[in-house]
Amino acid sequence: MLRTFPAVLICGLMLCSFSIDSHAAVDLWKTGQSTVYTSGDDGDNQLGKAWPSPRFTDNGDGTIIDHLTNLMWLRNADCAQNQVDWLGAFTYIDELNTTGTMNGNDCEDVGNEGSHHTDWRLPNRKELISLLDYGEINPALPSGHPFTNVATNWYWSSSTYANDTTQAWDVSIGSCSLDHEDKTGGPDYVWAVRDYEPPASVAAEKFVPATVPTVTPWGVGCFALLLGAAGVFFLRRGGKAA
Repeated sequence: MLRTFPAVLICGLMLCSFSIDSHAAVDLWKTGQSTVYTSGDDGDNQLGKAWPSPRFTDNGDGTIIDHLTNLMWLRNADCAQNQVDWLGAFTYIDELNTTGTMNGNDCEDVGNEGSHHTDWRLPNRKELISLLDYGEINPALPSGHPFTNVATNWYWSSSTYANDTTQAWDVSIGSCSLDHEDKTGGPDYVWAVRDYEPPASVAAEKFVPATVPTVTPWGVGCFALLLGAAGVFFLRRGGKAA
């Protein structure tokens, strides 16, 4: 029995490797939909990472922090007061970084020590979608959001449509819709975003472990096998010692 114990132990440890139901704690958050239309739907399950409360912070300097994604958005969602094609959207972003204006309009960003930030960018598709609340409409943004001049229409993303690279993805802030549009077409609205680095203390509070262990049938079998093998091992050793 003493010779076979290591093999039993190894077998038990192998079973233990399957005992953790590794639901990766990925950063997928709740959609915002809470109405239940049928059992098992999104509103019923309420799956995903909970939104922080408060979700947004208005910095009072023309910028908004989204604590769910750690992105900083321009408070004015239509500073340009105009729609343009895709390349025109990048021109507006360049203007914002250079002068703090879009289409000659002051975007009221004074968050860079009294001046404007110089690292704004056109959001990619995922970043735009991250703002959406699928339980809201016109605009499809979280209730009580602090943004101004939100157009309930299409906004350009910086992401190109891979199936036809003459097109780019755009998102409807009015209806949660996702589509792709000819880069020379549109025209669409422009909303600027930039990265935000939270204080170290805040970042530490948001830490989420890589996996969430749960009890599974494999786990029960694993520990029962190990416990039994260990009991027999010590009983055998005790008998030999006697």
